[in-house]
Amino acid sequence: MTKRKAICEMNEPTKAAPKFKAEMPAIPGVVKGETQSVTPQQSAHPPRMWTILVVAAFLVSAVTGAWWILHGRNGGATPPLPVNAAAAPAAAQPPVDALPDLPPASPANEIGKVSEFPKAWDSKKFTYSQPVTHEQVPAMIVRLPGGSERSPATYWGLLLQTPFGRCQLQYVSDVKAISKQFGVDANHPMIIDPCDGSVYDPLRMGTLADGSWARGELVRGNGGRPPLGIEVHLKGDELVAGRAED
Repeated sequence: MTKRKAICEMNEPTKAAPKFKAEMPAIPGVVKGETQSVTPQQSAHPPRMWTILVVAAFLVSAVTGAWWILHGRNGGATPPLPVNAAAAPAAAQPPVDALPDLPPASPANEIGKVSEFPKAWDSKKFTYSQPVTHEQVPAMIVRLPGGSERSPATYWGLLLQTPFGRCQLQYVSDVKAISKQFGVDANHPMIIDPCDGSVYDPLRMGTLADGSWARGELVRGNGGRPPLGIEVHLKGDELVAGRAED
């Protein structure tokens, strides 16, 4: 009996186990079975970038308004010139009387005719045009004693502008005045620098720094060197200036 009961019990269908049900996690402030509601105050805040942009726009508006009030609409602005505005007047030029008293420039540095120098110590001023810069420089030619009027070596051409200054050399033929004023025992005309009192002798040759010779030796004063010489050429009856020292 016991054995049969046991067999019958083995043949009875097994009851199914209850299904697994996950427990809801516990959330603070939330009661089981109740649905949590979200109020508008608890919704997400707007992004921080929008706040920054709003503040920046406000600051720009405030600064612009303050500048507008202080300076006005056109404050500090320079009004534009009219399209057809007249040009500014040119700077006033010095009067002709204020310019150096130079003889007119000679074409191709022509000095004059041989007939203008019939005897020794005859002289003539002329304007020398620099070949490269075309600068107009006061110059002079002097006929020296002892030579033929048809020989270029008889004539001494020189620039009257001093080599290291802006003074204009002078040709002084009054030998008594030279002896009295400058203390030089002169018996012929001399070249004088009126700025420093230097006296140059046309009949004597002076030595330059490079060892070469130049006419017009310094006989009194502190002049650095003889006057700047000019080559003299003879073309027919015309005396023509050539190259000048620099």
